[in-house]
Amino acid sequence: HRDLHSFPTRRSSDLDLPNTSVADELIVHTPHPTQVTKALHDIQIEVDGTPETDPALGLTRVKLRGIADVEPVLTSLRTHFADHYGQWTPLLDSNRHVGTVIGLPQPKPLGINEDPLVADPPTPVPFTPAGRGIRVGVLDTRIDAHPSLVGRYIAEPDSRYQPLPEPVPLRAGHATFVASLIARMAPAATIDARAVLDENGKTTSWCTAKAMMTFADSGVDILNLSLGCRTDDGLPPLLISRAVSLLSQRMLIVAAAGNHGNNP
Repeated sequence: HRDLHSFPTRRSSDLDLPNTSVADELIVHTPHPTQVTKALHDIQIEVDGTPETDPALGLTRVKLRGIADVEPVLTSLRTHFADHYGQWTPLLDSNRHVGTVIGLPQPKPLGINEDPLVADPPTPVPFTPAGRGIRVGVLDTRIDAHPSLVGRYIAEPDSRYQPLPEPVPLRAGHATFVASLIARMAPAATIDARAVLDENGKTTSWCTAKAMMTFADSGVDILNLSLGCRTDDGLPPLLISRAVSLLSQRMLIVAAAGNHGNNP
């Protein structure tokens, strides 16, 4: 087993990409935080504070003290449980960073550091009844009160820009753009916009999953998630997977797959 001093030291620069995880947090299936806390003690890793449980998700967030890379901790925990519990291991994962989808799932975002090109204004689309009676949830950045969206969406004050920050960050308009695409395709739909991403288009899978669950009893028919993260093993993060599983019986969930059309 590895002791505390064999884990890497903290490097804040490692936390700046959507394919990384929060360095010092574990996500644990709620029935087993006590067993995990004991196992952490056995491999000489301290828990920082009281674990936070989300009853709706059935998952618990455990913060670790002095850890700069949670992945080796996960490996050690799984080995520890397998050795002591007849190959059984509890559900464990890291708290992954999530960001707006710019070029995902390609290995490198394309054009992210380039100045945006000036686009021609879209051709006006006449109002049609498409989407009437449909409520579409948008979980994204805060939304701006753009004139073309007047009367098309609802959003709580903390999910709206009042006003836009100056200078405007690159990704601050992401939710406004997504909502405008929905309004263009379904002019009569009601858009329920809620913020989870910050002005730089970032959050964590813990915050994302908790925010997703706020739509559970909201009456939305479709939930749009134009955000994503990368995983080294290609498997979905436990938190997002759990939220999708719980919500998919109540609504259609539309998840982004990138901005490059049919490109592999």
